[in-house]
This record gives sequence, structure tokens and C-alpha cells, in this order.
Amino acid sequence: MKRWLGGGRPVGKWNKLRKDPELWDPNGDVLIFLGRKGLKLPSFRLSSHIIEATGSRPLITMLREGSTEEDIPPPLSPGDGSYGATLRGFADEPLTPPASEGTSIGDFEGQISYEMYFPPPRNLGRIEELRHQITTRNVFALLCHASIVGLSLQQALSDLHVRLDTYMPPYNDNVGQIVRYIRSRALDDVRCSPATAVSLLIWAEAKDVRWADGWRQCFTHCTGMFPSVEMCKDHKSLTPISRALLEKASLEMQDRVNAAEERLAGFEYDDMWTHYGEAGQARGAAERLREMLYCHYQQVYGSWPPSPLARSRTQSVTSETSAEEDTWLTRSLVRALQKDFGALYDFLVNRDIIWDVSEARSGRKWMMVSENRNSNFEADTDEVPMTDMLIEFDNKHRFPHMPHPYPLLPESISPLEMPSRGKTPSGGRMGALERRVQLAYTESTNIFKLGSEFAANKLVEAFQRFEKSGRAGDVDPARARRGRWVLIYGILQTLASVSVDDEMVQHTDRVEYHLSPRLAGARIPPWKGGEGDRIGEGAHERSYCWVAEEKWETDEDDGPREVSVWRGSGAAGDFEEEQIVPVDHVSQPPIMTPKLQVAGGP
Repeated sequence: MKRWLGGGRPVGKWNKLRKDPELWDPNGDVLIFLGRKGLKLPSFRLSSHIIEATGSRPLITMLREGSTEEDIPPPLSPGDGSYGATLRGFADEPLTPPASEGTSIGDFEGQISYEMYFPPPRNLGRIEELRHQITTRNVFALLCHASIVGLSLQQALSDLHVRLDTYMPPYNDNVGQIVRYIRSRALDDVRCSPATAVSLLIWAEAKDVRWADGWRQCFTHCTGMFPSVEMCKDHKSLTPISRALLEKASLEMQDRVNAAEERLAGFEYDDMWTHYGEAGQARGAAERLREMLYCHYQQVYGSWPPSPLARSRTQSVTSETSAEEDTWLTRSLVRALQKDFGALYDFLVNRDIIWDVSEARSGRKWMMVSENRNSNFEADTDEVPMTDMLIEFDNKHRFPHMPHPYPLLPESISPLEMPSRGKTPSGGRMGALERRVQLAYTESTNIFKLGSEFAANKLVEAFQRFEKSGRAGDVDPARARRGRWVLIYGILQTLASVSVDDEMVQHTDRVEYHLSPRLAGARIPPWKGGEGDRIGEGAHERSYCWVAEEKWETDEDDGPREVSVWRGSGAAGDFEEEQIVPVDHVSQPPIMTPKLQVAGGP
């Protein structure tokens, strides 16, 4: 038998049907036996107030009939009005503090006023008898806020639901009570546990449950763990529609991740230049930046792409599973890359340039324009027709256009101003030119807008050194910046396609597998049909470059710097520290405390 502790903790073994430490209150006045009268050893010791507060006629009758004293006052009738108010709140907090794991169980000291017996029905098989006893135990575990046990979580919850329907008054919302229990015990924290995730998914989609929020949470985690979920015994108990949706979402998500891996393994975006010339200063600048990025991440992670050893150093020790073994672009690595390139985007982007779209415009629907109506702005040059290059790339991959698609440009230094190669007067003109180029690069960033709260970033620092140190006398800084931006734009769009978790998912800390399912044309949960939600819709537009403007506005208003949006989860919020790190440093953020919300009804 298993015991579910919740909170992302591993499932444990359990064998405590007699004298269960979690359900043994040394001050309790009720002994509970999982059998017929005559048993010598009780299984639980609880307070009679717990049973009285349920308003359950069967339980209160059993309590009254089990009185061990002749003159004690009988429990209040379940019809009394006080029970309704008590019952509505009893699942939100333990009615009495449950006994801790370390509680010693001695002789029955103190006053015992009641004995209750719960014998299994006759003619049950061994497994059915065990399930009956476990379910009785889980009823009191729910009342005392103790952990749930059973052969599988789905079966334990289903049996518990049936028993509550038998015991509890008709006005009691038994599904809502179980959901509140699940959330308060953090049993909906199914990360890295495929067996728990699929089991809870089965219970959530049952006809007499229909827990939409729980279904979506479990579905998202099951999608990321799909290869392991398929191996679970409970997988075959899913409804056919849920199995089909899981498979579709997993294949689509893995296809996106694989496409991103192909790009980011070598930062290969040569196809963006296919129709725009093979040579030139801008194209050469982009290629040198690609080489710099590759070398930078080799130094950071020891190899690029990161080796399995580097990935295993940062994987949670509590994980039962992670992304597929042949997937090196894990969720935490995507988040680290998004943090780096998001910082580079903040550093370089021209906040004034936006897209102007007009169906009526002849020839071109999309144009880059200055929001402040700068009449001198021209997005395109003969060497870098930026507008066409970015639109063609986005359309090819079905990406929405980035809202601010253009970089700040340094001063253009004409080739006529540059000395010929090798002509380097000592202490003379080349030194002055280098200083002028470095100044031009420094002035064409947002560093002064970002202010002192702009966090240091190794990629941004490496990029600054790279721009200022290379071929000052050979390359026009403006042309070089344009070429580099083409590559940066492509990388940012690739990261946007895989960096945004489902907007409703919780319990994401230390999760390596991806949590960004998309189901085009399908609504979830499946039982809601056309009234359901579209999972993954608009995810790309919730990525960093789309929500960065909110941060800029906050900065300009001298408000707090944190943004409540991009966190790699659906509601894109703040960045966490990257979890794949160079060497000898592994962050272990604490397990998240689950958010308590009012459960939706069936």
C-alpha cells in the first residue's frame, strides 16, 4: 500500500491499519476498530467532536451506540442548525491537530467514552476487504487532515467519494470537500510523479467529479512526462479522449522543442539570409556573433549543447522522471537562455520602433515605423532589408511578429573615414577611431534607461566586449549591428516558441520537462465541449519580448522593477535563477507552497 504526503514529496510505503500514528490522538475519547466487536486492538483514537461536527447521521448513530458510559449525554442531533455551519468549514482546517508521526502509542490512558466498529461487509474478497478498511481509514484522515493511503490514488479518492456520499448529509458538497482536502494537502502537486499525475487526472475527469482545474493541472504535467505516463498502470484507465489529447499535445510540444534544439545547438540561422546575399559586412557580423555565442555557452556549461552530466547535476533529486533522455533543451535551460537573451533584448532594442499594419497598403501589409513619428527612420538598407527578412522568417514558422523588431543603431562610420587595412599609425588615427567606435556602441544601448537596477548578465557583458573589440577599422558599426540583430531576433523567436508554460499550471519549481502544451482546435476539459478553454492559445505572445514593455513602463514610473508576467509559465512572470549552471553550483530552491483556491464544483 502507498501513502501520499503531497507537496511534491515522494510516495511512500504504508502498513499502519492498526494504531495508525497519524490518527492516534492521546487525548481522544473514541476508539475506532476496523472490524467487528471483539477486536482487542483499535486502529484509531480520535475526539468525538470530529464525528459530531460532520452532521453525519450514520456516524453519529454509531458513536451514540458505541457509548461505554451509561449516563453521558447523547451527541447532538444531526438536524441541529449548528452542524451545517461547522461542516462547511471543517475541511478547510483540521478539526483537531492530527497526531504527529512521532506520537507514541501506549495503553489507552485517559477517558474513553466511545467505541466504534467498522466491519467490512461479508463475502468480500481479500482485496475488496482491504479497500473497505482503507476507505474507512481515509474518511477519518480527511476529517483530521492526515495523509491519504491506498493501492492507487485514483482508486482511493473514488472509494472515499462513494463512502462520503453514504455517510454525509445530502447538503454536503462531497466533491468540493475532497478537492479542498487535495489542495490543502498539496496532493495536486504532481510534478515529476507520472503515476500520481495520471491517477489524479483519472479521478478529475470522472462523471461524478468533473474537476476542471485539477484536470488541467494534471494534463499539463502528464504532457511533459508523457513517455513515463504511458508506462503507468493507470494510463489505460483514462478516457479515450483524454489519451488522444495527451498524445497529440505531447507530440506537438516535442516537435517544437526538437525544432528549437536544431536551431540553438549551433545558433544556426543562415536561412534568414538565403535570399539576401551571401557576403557583406552585416552577414559577416552575424556569423561572428554566432561563433561568439557558441564559444560563450561552451565556457558557461562546459560543452554546448550541455552534456548529460551537466544536466544531471541540476536535476531535482526528488524527480521520478524528467524530459526524454534525448532532449537536451530542458525547461530550465530554456528559462536560462530566455533570461540571457531577454536581457540582451532590453539592452539593444529600439523601444520607439513598432509594426504598422494596414490591409489597404499596396505592396506591403506590415511596415516598421517610429511610434514618435521620426521621419528620418528607415528600417531597410540594400544590404539588410530587415522588414522582409523578419516577416519572411516569422511567416515561415508561423510566429507572430515581435512588437519591437528593431535595434538601436550606433553611428554609421563611412568606409572613407576608415584607414586601409594595415595602416595603423602608432598612437594616432586608429586609436581615435577605436574610441569613436566604442563610444558609438555604448551610446546605442538602453543602459541609461535601464538604470542601476539592470542586473548584471554574463551574456550582455560578453556581447559588449565582443562588439567593442572586433575589427573597428573594417566594419561600419551600424551595418554590423543590423546583421547581429537578425540573428538575435531569430533566437528570441525560437525561445518564445518553447519558453512559456501553460498559463494555469502551478507547482513548476525544479521541473525539467516542458509545460507548454498546445492543442489547436481542441477545447479542454473535454466534457465542456465548445464552452471549454483553448490550451496554449496566445502562448507566444506571452513570452518575454511581448511583456517587456510593461516592465519598461514600470521603470519609467519609478515603480517596482519586478514584472508579474514572464516566469516561463503561462502568465509569464519574474525570472528564476537558471537551474542548469556551469559547474559546481546547483541551486535548490524550496518546494513551492500550493495556492489555496476555492474548488470548482463538478
